[in-house]
Amino acid sequence: MPLSRQKAPPELNAPPRLANHLTTVRSCETAELATPFAALPIIDVGPGPSKGTTAFCFNLTLVSPTNPGSKCGRSSGLLKAEFYADDKQRRKVNSIGVQPAGGAMRYLSATWGAVGENTLKATPLNWSKAQANGGRICLVLYDTVTLDSFCMGNELDTCW
Repeated sequence: MPLSRQKAPPELNAPPRLANHLTTVRSCETAELATPFAALPIIDVGPGPSKGTTAFCFNLTLVSPTNPGSKCGRSSGLLKAEFYADDKQRRKVNSIGVQPAGGAMRYLSATWGAVGENTLKATPLNWSKAQANGGRICLVLYDTVTLDSFCMGNELDTCW
């Protein structure tokens, strides 16, 4: 089901954004602009695929990495995306939608790091640059949680 661009829910006060870092090579750092992959700064919000859910979709793009000659800067594929999220709210995730550019949306079960790491993973992606550029990753959360309370970090309305 296509999602249309909508205003952020009133409780968020401003459009949420995702910090520009995605994981490519298994040992790559997650610093901003370490890789050629990034999420655009506005999140699309729409109804989820199941009753009582909301989809928060991150649109992906390609960027010039800070150090294009480094192992991370030379990355040609996007293996997974990770979110800094409250793992005490693991059960608030319905699914994760992944849609490569030009492809169909499919839904994955949530994968988490170890308890206390607060890392939600959209994996496996294994997307080429062409698939990532214009691809989408959607966190499908139950309506009992807001994105702002689910995502962690010091910045309001931001998902890292």
